[in-house]
Amino acid sequence: MLWSNNKLIELIETDDFEKFEKEFSKKKDKTERTRYLKFPDWTYLHIACNNKALGVVKSIFKIFSDFPVDIQDERGMTPLLRSIAKEDFETVKYLISRGASLDVTVNNDVKVIHYAIQNGNPDLRTFCINEYGPHNLDNLAYLSIAQILNVQEIMRLKTLGVEFDPAKLKEIIIRVILSDDNEEHILENLHYFLDQKLK
Repeated sequence: MLWSNNKLIELIETDDFEKFEKEFSKKKDKTERTRYLKFPDWTYLHIACNNKALGVVKSIFKIFSDFPVDIQDERGMTPLLRSIAKEDFETVKYLISRGASLDVTVNNDVKVIHYAIQNGNPDLRTFCINEYGPHNLDNLAYLSIAQILNVQEIMRLKTLGVEFDPAKLKEIIIRVILSDDNEEHILENLHYFLDQKLK
């Protein structure tokens, strides 16, 4: 690993949170504890999330309860987004319980929620959509749903209590179908889906 000469990083990589707590609590300067100084766009929290080290993630907040949970790196990625990218459901749940937002804009108009929708873990995706509030989903989120998910997955989400806006979802799916880059799975059972399931 790139940071293997750093003691704290080594403890993160093994999720040795007890030793990490001891070392990390020695850092009194706010800048030093929020940023890994050799790579200023990374925080120890980002690195812990990237390594799926939930024990260390909890230790960081135990020692510094005011640690900025939505702190972004130079690419706009938050610790929550790193956990989503790693499909680390438990850390995602913990960060959201600490106040991490799915509404943070990463780049342009793309938010953390849009990445969560495209995630390959269906349980994580369902959890994030419900936490965000399906009624808050924007057109880009619905476009992500239409492009990434097949009809069966949308119906699975509905049976788990995700209440999509029928008119908005129908409009976006039709828009994808009419575009040049539509995917075959979006067409699967579409007539039945639109006529029977979104009424």
